[in-house]
Amino acid sequence: MSMRSNRINLTAENERARQTREFAEGLRNARRELLSYQSELQSHWNATEMTHINNAINDLLNRLKTEATSLDNISTDIVTAAQEVRRAEELADARAALASAEAAFNHARVGFASAQGVLNAAPDSAAAVAAVQAARITLSNAENVRNNADAQVRALS
Repeated sequence: MSMRSNRINLTAENERARQTREFAEGLRNARRELLSYQSELQSHWNATEMTHINNAINDLLNRLKTEATSLDNISTDIVTAAQEVRRAEELADARAALASAEAAFNHARVGFASAQGVLNAAPDSAAAVAAVQAARITLSNAENVRNNADAQVRALS
């Protein structure tokens, strides 16, 4: 029930989040490989410089872990933000529909009052009776639409 054509594309945003999770997984894979290389180095090289190499590798391992976690968090934020934008769009659409329904209801009220005025002036007129009945139905329908639109706004608020 979109009133706008430039709504957020949840499918695209979910895809962007999936890609971000894949990047995070790539960092975790790189971390696992680096851990494996570190283990191989430690088992085959016992020089004093290994302390410095291990410290450097450990720093890299920590950075990879931190960045993967950050990407996971960003992925979640992408989805959450997209859903919040969608809800805001739906609320804006519902409010616009309510404003339109309010205007239609007010117009129907004026039409009903006008038809009743004609009936009061000509109480024996079949046309006036028919006009009041039609205006009453129109007013009732407009009130139902307004109430539904109001309920939609309240549900989304």
